[in-house]
Amino acid sequence: MPFRQEFEKVYRKVVEPVLKKCGFCPVRADEIKKSSSMWSNIEGQIQQAGLVIAFPTDASNSNVSIEVGYAMAFQTETILICKDARKIPTDIRHLNHLSYDLNNLSEFKKEFSEWIKNTNAYRYFKVNKKVKKAQPIFERADTRFPHLLDAVFYLSPDVPPDRRSDIAKYIKSDSIIPMKYLYGTERGYRNWLNLCDDPEYEYYRESEKFYAKKSSEIIKVVSSVLGVVDFDFISLGPGNGRKDRLIIKSAVKRLSKGQHLYYYPLDVSSLMLEHAIRTVGHDPHIRENLKIKAIITDFNELAAFTPIYVYRKQPNVFSLLGNTLGNMKNEGDFLRVLQRPNAMLSGDILILEAKLLSNRSTMGTKELNKEFDSTFLFELGIPYCAEKLSYERVNGISAIPNTATVVAKYSEIPLNGNTYKDVSLSCIHEYDYISLIDFLQNNGFEIIREYKEELFATIILKKK
Repeated sequence: MPFRQEFEKVYRKVVEPVLKKCGFCPVRADEIKKSSSMWSNIEGQIQQAGLVIAFPTDASNSNVSIEVGYAMAFQTETILICKDARKIPTDIRHLNHLSYDLNNLSEFKKEFSEWIKNTNAYRYFKVNKKVKKAQPIFERADTRFPHLLDAVFYLSPDVPPDRRSDIAKYIKSDSIIPMKYLYGTERGYRNWLNLCDDPEYEYYRESEKFYAKKSSEIIKVVSSVLGVVDFDFISLGPGNGRKDRLIIKSAVKRLSKGQHLYYYPLDVSSLMLEHAIRTVGHDPHIRENLKIKAIITDFNELAAFTPIYVYRKQPNVFSLLGNTLGNMKNEGDFLRVLQRPNAMLSGDILILEAKLLSNRSTMGTKELNKEFDSTFLFELGIPYCAEKLSYERVNGISAIPNTATVVAKYSEIPLNGNTYKDVSLSCIHEYDYISLIDFLQNNGFEIIREYKEELFATIILKKK
């Protein structure tokens, strides 16, 4: 920055205090006590910086343009601060810039603070504070493949530590229990894998066959829209990993030598993540071109973990496959989570699978379904009786119009001296196709391609 009294005032009264309050350690090259040249100091600091703040004055001051250009070369996030935006040199005028008024620095301070909190650098700082545990995936999943050493678990403290207490609260309030409490235990995880292998579970079997046939076409469409083949793939609830493997296998076939696809499976269950990563990573056609960073967290915390999957500048492709959307009581709220700033970025792709209304029974073997849905009871130490578990089709639960919902109900649950009748355990939504499409279009998504099957639909969406 040019060292004039005016800029000194803006720096001391606004820039420095805001950056410190947001957790940064602001450094000015002229304040570094080193024997090296001024440019060496600036060069070294830009290389190490997560964020660069520049004060361009006019076209005659080439120093700031050179420094900003150097930051751009290192892909360092940069914000320009100026008194008059018209005086910013034309070669850097396209960058984010803020204008200030010396007579109203208090208002500028508020605006500058908001800008800082919307930078990737700030979000990365927040995530680093939030992440409580990180360890190489090979120690957890025993993958035995050196290329997977890049993979790391990021554990959110929002993963509920007291499952029994939380489940009891849902039962007492007569609310459907979120499915995250099913998958997080060894029992629920095993029951889910058994259900996927059940020959009577037609929905899963037919959807897996669909991706075996269509994943190459899906990747071709996605790559065409994004203009790149080496995108980042964020899988929201990867399940057993078999569908992810089909999609990723088609994606890596399009990569050139030296290119990699980054895979970010995200789930509340470490057991499910480990299984999915083994399924994907053990495929010899995939592993040489794959980097994995797994995230353990609740889907609602997606925006907080954005810095992990914006590690590269490549565009993002999200997937929400299987019954993941249909298992959410408030799936409309979750789709709106994706519309929050920084959860999905404008132009990102979402590959969405949804179960459709059908006259066919596609839930799989009744006994396996009941074992899966009764996982909540084992968590609470309540003896399970198959005769007490039934399924009821109801309307009006989903945020998406004309949706039918199948609710698993247990006739009575004794808990802390009370008996609760007709307790709703879990739900599966079945969507009316036209209503689903209308809902997506009205909630910030552009339809790129639709695949409508008898039992389900897969829709490629672009965030507006």
